[in-house]
Amino acid sequence: CKKADRAEKDKKVGAHAHPEWAPHLNSASEDLTAKLFTLVEVILGVVPLVVIGLFLASKDATSVDKLTEVFSQEPSMVVTFISACLQPFVAYMLYMVCKYCEGDAGFVAGNLIGLLCSEILLLNIPGVIGMGILLWRVWRNVAPHFESWLFERRTMGVLADIAGSLVILALAFMCATAARGLAGM
Repeated sequence: CKKADRAEKDKKVGAHAHPEWAPHLNSASEDLTAKLFTLVEVILGVVPLVVIGLFLASKDATSVDKLTEVFSQEPSMVVTFISACLQPFVAYMLYMVCKYCEGDAGFVAGNLIGLLCSEILLLNIPGVIGMGILLWRVWRNVAPHFESWLFERRTMGVLADIAGSLVILALAFMCATAARGLAGM
């Protein structure tokens, strides 16, 4: 969503995007929103590194062998690690959701809602806060067109638009189910 790309994106708009939905793209508010998208992407991208660092520091695991030993002793750490490894994929979906710059309101809202639900299931507080802020930032521009996107795209079109978020949501559901099962052991 950089300014240099905007002129190019104005020429080619997504197949189901509506340029009239995005007359506000050159505003300072949208520049801030683009920066927030980038910030959340970076934060989510480093989550696995932070989790690995915390595992290594908390269990005095100085090598990968010790880390595998810790994983075999505590299965809940494996679920935490898998949840952390999903975060770069969430960050990539955010990058894809930056199609918001093309005026594709439903695509943005649907994916942000799906990613927010995924972050809630993964119990990732920075992700929940980041998705919440992004959804709040874009909702005022998206809300008037969200319902028309639903009716225009129909069920299969909506599912196609949010397919990436649905995959991440399914994986997050599996992680949440596994974490809950391990907590009940």
